[in-house]
Amino acid sequence: MQLLHSQQQWELMRDHQADMLKQAQMAHLARMAEKPQKSWWSALRRQPQSPTLTLPASVAPKLG
Repeated sequence: MQLLHSQQQWELMRDHQADMLKQAQMAHLARMAEKPQKSWWSALRRQPQSPTLTLPASVAPKLG
């Protein structure tokens, strides 16, 4: 009797977790559908170029 009850509880918990996962996936898909679609290339092109770091001659090590 105890084994049957434990198995039923396990199955109920598994079904509940599957339902929660499905709800989370549907909510995620709904959020993704609401966002404006951007291509990955345009997202890369719009990022500002990072400035190049240069050291003044007085700080740079002398070679030779």
